Amino acid sequence: MIEHTDLVPVSCVYLFQLFPFSIAFDRTMTIREVGEKSRELFGGEEMVGLPVETFFLMHRPRVAFTWDNIYILQKVVVELECLNSHFAKHTICDRRNSASTRNLLLKGQMRLIEEWDAIIYLCVPLLSNLQEMQEVGLYLTDLCLHDSSREIVLAGWQHGARLEISYEKQEERSKKLEQNLKKADEWKQKGDDLLYSMIPKAVALRLRNGEDAIETCESFDDVTVLFGEIVEFSELCARLTAMEAVTCINDVFSLFDKVTDSYNVFKVETVGQVYMLVSGAPERRPDHAQNVARAALDMCAQVSKMTTSDGEKVLVRIGMHSGPVAAGVVGLKMPRYCLFGDTVNTAARMQSHGEPGKIHISESSQKHLLKDDFISEPRGSMKIKGKGQMNTYWLLGLKKEDVVE
Repeated sequence: MIEHTDLVPVSCVYLFQLFPFSIAFDRTMTIREVGEKSRELFGGEEMVGLPVETFFLMHRPRVAFTWDNIYILQKVVVELECLNSHFAKHTICDRRNSASTRNLLLKGQMRLIEEWDAIIYLCVPLLSNLQEMQEVGLYLTDLCLHDSSREIVLAGWQHGARLEISYEKQEERSKKLEQNLKKADEWKQKGDDLLYSMIPKAVALRLRNGEDAIETCESFDDVTVLFGEIVEFSELCARLTAMEAVTCINDVFSLFDKVTDSYNVFKVETVGQVYMLVSGAPERRPDHAQNVARAALDMCAQVSKMTTSDGEKVLVRIGMHSGPVAAGVVGLKMPRYCLFGDTVNTAARMQSHGEPGKIHISESSQKHLLKDDFISEPRGSMKIKGKGQMNTYWLLGLKKEDVVE
């Protein structure tokens, strides 16, 4: 029978000779001792007394680099990654005359040494071939004799760490791809918004489905068209600088754009200081006149609060008319949804024969609004250029207090 006896105590010197890359740290995660090769690679005596996180981070497993986590992971293979900021400025430059851009990985086990009240990391560098060994500034003689490190390097075997690096690179590429796809969706949405601002969505979808532009042209029995013009714009341009005038008209039309988003109307175009919108085309609606009337009242209410840069009030003159039109997409380079017909001309005349700050409507539009709670008053019969005598009205507001302030 062989009697079991206690093993003879071994000096820590021999332990660090067996594992020249080993690192010992205490409960405060402060480095207390390092092996010879670690001294050469990572900074010699500078390492002792500094936090271990200054030089290394946990690569695998993916847990926080703390004493408690390390203590429970003593039977698990642990990989540490050297931080390049410290690694590159020491021995590599001296031994290879070139700084590596690759982070060195160490692989091994954490073991508690009760006599020291410290944990020692018994590790070897993770290398797969001679090229990697050269990149990190090591020689074959630096590798441990007691494992297969040298054989792995000489044979050029691929191992888990290299696959892990490839996997992480693929993860990064996937994240970048996701970001690019997200940006592509955002730009597509911006493109759609721009398209739908020039062409109604229903018509744009038909064009996307392969329909010819001429096939989108239709006749509409009854729509309501509105024109709004900034009053005395020429005088305004004479008073203000060019940029101030452009800023003013941009502010007014941007406000109109926000108003049109609140009602079932479509902005057809802006020409100079004139703004045009329609309801009832391309989507036929029985309440087209009501939608345009509400939008017109909102426009007047909002613009009345605006002033130019020199303190003058901004005034608009609005006119609207209801009747039949033809509408569709015209043009190739800059396709736009356009309206054609006498209704468009009459609506323009209502605007040009109106007064600043008021909404001038034709008799046909007024008849559409009779059954609703709109307040209007007759302007009387007046001669309209190109139309002869017409009965027109002023749109004053709503009987109910439901106008957007």
